[in-house]
Amino acid sequence: MIGKDSESAVVASVATQQEAEFLKNLLEANGVKSVISGDDYAGLPLMTSGGFHLLVLEEVAAYAKEVLEEAHP
Repeated sequence: MIGKDSESAVVASVATQQEAEFLKNLLEANGVKSVISGDDYAGLPLMTSGGFHLLVLEEVAAYAKEVLEEAHP
């Protein structure tokens, strides 16, 4: 579990919560636990709101990035 005492890495940043949830489900289907961090400030795009970031444990970050790249080259 990703928590305060564990090192995490951002493997993706997206504009909407729906995109973040989709990628989270994709990672979990491939055995990678992840959490979503971010906000949706009045539905504004990533440039203005900061968007959503998908975090995984640092030790599985490389694999998580591979999974995401294979799904969306």
